[in-house]
Amino acid sequence: MIIASIITLYALLLLLTALAMHSVPYFNFSDDAKTGFSIIIPFKDEENNLLPLLKSLQNLNYPAELFEIIMVDDHSEDNSCQIINQFNNLSITLLNNNGVGKKSALEKGISQAKNNWIITTDADCELPTDWLSAYNAKIVQSNAKMILAPVVFVDDNSFLQQFQQIEFLSLQALTMASCQWKKPFLSNGANLGFQKNAFLQVNGYEGNKQIASGDDVFLLEKFQLAFPHQIEYLKTRKALVKTQAQKDWKSLLQQKVRWGGKTKNYKSTLPKIIGALILIANFSVLICFALGTTNRFYFWIILAKLFIDTSYIIYISRFFKLRINFYNIIVSFLYYPVFLIKLIVFSFSNKLEWKGREF
Repeated sequence: MIIASIITLYALLLLLTALAMHSVPYFNFSDDAKTGFSIIIPFKDEENNLLPLLKSLQNLNYPAELFEIIMVDDHSEDNSCQIINQFNNLSITLLNNNGVGKKSALEKGISQAKNNWIITTDADCELPTDWLSAYNAKIVQSNAKMILAPVVFVDDNSFLQQFQQIEFLSLQALTMASCQWKKPFLSNGANLGFQKNAFLQVNGYEGNKQIASGDDVFLLEKFQLAFPHQIEYLKTRKALVKTQAQKDWKSLLQQKVRWGGKTKNYKSTLPKIIGALILIANFSVLICFALGTTNRFYFWIILAKLFIDTSYIIYISRFFKLRINFYNIIVSFLYYPVFLIKLIVFSFSNKLEWKGREF
């Protein structure tokens, strides 16, 4: 009965998340450009990913005089800077990071920004044509000091990519839902907007620079404390940013360890409770498989969770207009508890490396 209760709570969490996601209002899109933006893009050794980003920056449908592009080189050792300089039709301010790491690079770019509204993205992203227009419309229609916006992975239909996409969609749904609950605890620096003066008011990344990741969520926590009713979600596909999934399983494990390392530093208890429930529910699947050999009841629990997860992912994917292969959903469902075990073992037996650096 304990496992059945856990799965019931898990199903209730997904139901509440889906309802909150559905209730986030779409906004009336406006083409009346009024807001000035400073786009900040930190990068390190991204020569293989920069072309889609730079081409999408060229195609932004927004008055050129109302935005600037600041790219900050975090000690690249490849041809990233040369590639950026080839796009001489783009007015890009190229800076060097005086410190080390993404937070330091972001601080450098923000310090040089001319506009009050900052939008951050990553060097491996592809931006929609109406990206800035969507942000502008949300700013005009709200009193937001921070805006969270949607991100998905570029789809190549491989199992590795779709495995990541399925989990990432769940995080995107929680981002949207928690914002609707007025308790936002997830954000993504690949698509994040905030006011520069508010950033300075909360002392930016001060207090969490030593953590390997979390430039987005820790800044969100600070904004939530200082401006609890001025964080908005940008619910429109016109602002949907695409980013690259990890290319191999080892890189994915490294990424998850890096992301997971910041969890203990969350000030809010809500993400810890939700994370623990999701973790326990997935481990329960392994227990059900073991117990199912003697009691069919546990196989019914497995089928119930499979139905819950599948319905949830299909529902979320409709908003993002993504097609998730049903076979990949099933295999991901079966593999995910095993992946969690691998992740735990990996986190204890390997040094955390990211872009040639150890943390």
